[in-house]
Amino acid sequence: MTWTISSVQNVSLEDVPTRPGFVIQHEEGSSPLLTLIFEDQKTAQDCANAMKRIFDKAVGIRGQI
Repeated sequence: MTWTISSVQNVSLEDVPTRPGFVIQHEEGSSPLLTLIFEDQKTAQDCANAMKRIFDKAVGIRGQI
């Protein structure tokens, strides 16, 4: 199963103003499993890059969100 981390984009959630963030999906075109939002663009980009490195290095991923 392929995990995809989107590029940083403006994300709007119900109780939070629109801010930069990204989503994690387990297959192309599926609904996001996890949406993360951040205070600023730089933090969002740094975290997205770190998450991509983690997913690239992981031998296995197991869990439920």
